[in-house]
Amino acid sequence: MPTAPASRQAGFGFNGNYMDIEPMAAPHQHLDIEIDFILEGGAEYTIANKHIRLIPGHLLIFWSTIPHQVKRFEPETKGCYLHLPIMEFFHWNLKSDLVARVSSCETVLIESGRYYELDRNLFKLWVEDFLSPGFKNSLAVRRQLMNEIEYRFRRVEPDAINAMPTVLNGPVPDVVIEMAKCIASDCCAPCFTVQTVAQQVELNERYAMTLFKKSLGMTIHEFILRHRVAHAQYLLATTDQTVLAVGLESGFGSQSSFYAAFKRYAKLAPADYREQLHSSN
Repeated sequence: MPTAPASRQAGFGFNGNYMDIEPMAAPHQHLDIEIDFILEGGAEYTIANKHIRLIPGHLLIFWSTIPHQVKRFEPETKGCYLHLPIMEFFHWNLKSDLVARVSSCETVLIESGRYYELDRNLFKLWVEDFLSPGFKNSLAVRRQLMNEIEYRFRRVEPDAINAMPTVLNGPVPDVVIEMAKCIASDCCAPCFTVQTVAQQVELNERYAMTLFKKSLGMTIHEFILRHRVAHAQYLLATTDQTVLAVGLESGFGSQSSFYAAFKRYAKLAPADYREQLHSSN
C-alpha cells in the first residue's frame, strides 16, 4: 500500500505539551527540532519509512522536516513533546555531535541512563512552564526555558546517542543535506535566494532544485519560505520587536511578502499570531 503523502506545516515555533495519544492519520512535516519523551507506556513511530519504538528512558530527537507519524500508542501511554526553533538549536554549544547528527537528518535516540528521573521531572516541569501564563506573558521566562533545555542537552554523553540515517526516496544525498543546512542557517540573510543555495554547493541551479525536491518533497523556495516563517514565529513569541522588524529580520524584503507567506503557512496574520499566543489559556 502506498504511503500517504505528508502534510506540511510551518514551524510550530517554541512550545511543548503533553502528547495527544491519538495515532496520527498520516505523516506530517514541520520545520522545528522535535523532542519526544515517554513518561509511561510506549509509542510506535514511522519516521521517513523507518519504524521506531519509543519507551520510557529514551529521548527521541529529529529535524521534523522529515515526514513522521505516530502509528500507535500503548494503553495508558503518557508523554511529552517539545518543539525548538532550528536556528536556535544549530547554535547550541554541545560537547557531543548531537547537533551535527540531527542537522544531517539523522533520527536520534538518546538513553537517559543516570538522568532518567531528572528527565522525567524536567519534561513535566518544562511542559507546565510552556502552559503557564508566565511563558505567554514574559520574554524572560521564555528565554530561561530555552536555556534550561540547552543545558540539559549539554549533559548528553556521546555513548548515549543512537543515531539512525534517514531514508526517504532512498538515502538523502549529502549535497541535499548541505543545502537544507544552508537554508536553515542563512535563509534570513538579505538577498538569500535559490541561486545562493545552488552556488553554496556548487551545483547548477536547475539540477539543485530537482534534486532537492526529489529528496525532501518540497522545492527549495518553499523550504526557504517555511524556515523564514518559522523564524518569524519564534521572534514574535520571544521578542517585543514590531511586526515589521520581525519580517525584515526573518529575511522578507517587504511587509506584503511577509504577510502573504506568514498567512499561507501559519494561517494567521503575524499580529494575530502574537495576540493568540499571549491570550491563549
